[in-house]
Amino acid sequence: MNTINDVIEKMMEYYKGDPKRIQHFIKVYQFGKLIGEEEGLDAKMQRILETACVVHDIGIKASEEISQQRRQLPGAGGTAHCKRSSCVS
Repeated sequence: MNTINDVIEKMMEYYKGDPKRIQHFIKVYQFGKLIGEEEGLDAKMQRILETACVVHDIGIKASEEISQQRRQLPGAGGTAHCKRSSCVS
């Protein structure tokens, strides 16, 4: 069974080179952990909450990579300017 520290380490590897993403999920994890503890969640629900907090943005990296690939396709026009997940034409 993976501990939350194992999950955090894997996510840090996944987001290697992107400190803003790492700092974001750590912050979300800390807030979620605190809220769950203050609400008195049982151990199973606390683990689910903490894990969800760590991985909540896991799809963003792949989405950004797909968007980047689409912008490089012939006929894409190259007129879109994207920063992270918000695009402006």
